[in-house]
Formats: sequence, structure tokens, C-alpha cells
Amino acid sequence: MKSTVRSTSQLAKLLGISRWTVSRALNGHPGISPRTIQRIREAARIHGFSPSMLGRGLRSGKTNLIGICLPDLVDYFLTSKISRLQDAIETRNFQPVMQMTNGSEARENASLELFAAMHCAGVVSIASILPEDAPVFANLASANIPVLKIDPLHPTNRSVVASDRSYAMRAALTHFQELGYRSVAAFGINSSTAYGRQRIEGLQHATRALKWQFARDITFINAGVGNDDFETGEALAHEYLKLPRTRPKAIIALNDRIAFGALRVFQTRNLKVPGDVSIIGYDNSDFAPYANPALTSIDPQVSDLIDKAAAMRPASDVDKHAATL
Repeated sequence: MKSTVRSTSQLAKLLGISRWTVSRALNGHPGISPRTIQRIREAARIHGFSPSMLGRGLRSGKTNLIGICLPDLVDYFLTSKISRLQDAIETRNFQPVMQMTNGSEARENASLELFAAMHCAGVVSIASILPEDAPVFANLASANIPVLKIDPLHPTNRSVVASDRSYAMRAALTHFQELGYRSVAAFGINSSTAYGRQRIEGLQHATRALKWQFARDITFINAGVGNDDFETGEALAHEYLKLPRTRPKAIIALNDRIAFGALRVFQTRNLKVPGDVSIIGYDNSDFAPYANPALTSIDPQVSDLIDKAAAMRPASDVDKHAATL
């Protein structure tokens, strides 16, 4: 028989308790005993009742939804980040809703507007490409919907957690100096993106600290760059091999895919890695240990990054997480 329980009021009447108690128990609020919560949720399950999040949002002005806006799952290696973020959100009794933008400003803007219309409790924007003064951020603020940015591509005065790519480059250069190198080739690193500029800044700081000369000792290899993937790594390796034999023997790659693609080319040319060439990637990807030899990679400490994001810190806070080799 079809259940007649269609509201928290009806469920409360059935159980002989207040609607306030039922509502707080179903929405995960504190102040209700575990035994009462179990009783209410079991009754809701038996009668097939689940409260409407959107309806509750229209009444209260907020749902328990957290909107997550991300570019894609491939180019930014976001799979592990999203999985951890989802777990962190759900343990706080919120529900994630995701929208992918494929790197489009228009799609990102539309996604954020959708989250506002859904009365989300908060929004997490990953690798945002919208400028800080985009009207949609003001709209979210006026609706009292907090926005947290993870690794935005533009400077922001909003809540932000970000990998410290500048520090990562300094760590990589220091590591190479300890191995006896005094010059480096940078694969796929350029000033066309915020992430690239952060890396260049780190290389500049490192060369000063290590008494190198930036213009002389850092060689940027970017010709033929398409997507930041394995094929690009192969193309950059071929460009690198066209340089004179005095070329740098140490390489810092934009990411592990580029490093892996370059490694494959070097091995087909019978270059020893390490030995003739040494490579450091970035991302600490799952496949890095399975390269032959295993790929040295910078770990951006995704777990710490996402744990900070899930805490939804106040808007004035900026957290940077230093990557490690």
C-alpha cells in the first residue's frame, strides 16, 4: 500500500513527537539522542519518506547541498580530490552536487548561478577561471552562500586553499643542486597560466637563493605544446634533444604525464634515466611508481588541501599547502 507519509508533520504525528524533533533528526542537526534519531530514520525508511531538499530550501532559504564546480576530471587530475571532497562533505551531513565546465567561463558562470537558484548551503569552485569581479560571486554573496576556491587561476580575496607551486619549484631545484646539477630544463612551464607563473616565480626565487642565474641556468621548452598530456611530453622531449649537447641534464616537467611522455622518448634514444637525464614530475600520480624507472614526482598534498576545503574556513583566510618531493 502506498504510504500516506508525505511530510515531516505527518511523520511526527505518526511517531507522537514534535515536527521540530523529526526535522532536526532527518537533517543531521545536534541535540537529538541517537536512539530517537534511529527511531525517526527507521520510520522514514519504512514509510518511504524523504524530505524535499529543494522544498526545504525554498522555505528556509538554504538546503544541505554543496555545489562543486570543476573544469574536468582528466586535465587537472581531480579524481582523487573529488572523491576525498565528497567523503568530507557527506560526513558533515551535506550532499554534494557537481557541475563540470570543460574550461568554459560561460559554463562556470551558469553552474554557479544554478547553485544559487538551488539555495545551496555553500559552493566549492575548483580551478576557477572566472575573474574575481565576476557578478555571479556578488550574487552568491548577497544570497549568503559562501564560496570556497581551490587552486583558482586568478588572485582572490575569498576563502581559498591552494597548492604552493612556487615552493614546489624551489624544492625541486634544491633537490637537483644536491644531486650536483647546476642548470635545469623546464618542460611545459610558461607564463600563459596562473599555475605557470607561480612556477616561474618559484624558479626565480630558487635561482637567487642557490646563486644560479635564472636567464642562463633555466631553459624553457614549450614548442609544440598542446594539451598537458603524454603526447606533449613526447613533443617537448624531441625539442629538447635538438638542443646542443651542453643542454641541461636535469628536467622539471609541468606534470607527471609530460614527464612520462618525455621519459618514453629518452628511453627510445637509449638515454639513461637517471644518468644521462634526470626528471622530476608534478602530481605524484598513481602511475608514477610504475614507470621504469619510477618517476620522481612532487606531491601537492591533496589530502591536506581537500581537508582544509571541507572545513569551509572564513572568507578572509588563505591556506597554501607546500608540495614535497
